[in-house]
Amino acid sequence: LRTAIRKSGSQSVIVTLNIGQPYYLETSLSPASQQVQRVAIRRALIALMPLLTGTQATFTMMYYNQPSVVMNIDEHALLTLATMPDVVLSIVMNNQSSPT
Repeated sequence: LRTAIRKSGSQSVIVTLNIGQPYYLETSLSPASQQVQRVAIRRALIALMPLLTGTQATFTMMYYNQPSVVMNIDEHALLTLATMPDVVLSIVMNNQSSPT
């Protein structure tokens, strides 16, 4: 991933957030549990945003019901994300094409 970013200057990635609890598909949760999980996702997203200040990270897609965000990041943002295990569980290259 770092090599791809160095080559192109930035890369679209999928960042899985650490929500501090196991994640479950909403179809398997009660409405109350869905709400609790959505609050945990929102808190993780809110915690992530200020940590990327000063990087060239841009959010391209955020979800209210799953702990993932799609972002375009530069190398500085990658290194920042990689040092935040309390907020970020994983970072993978986004191989999906943009919708047309």
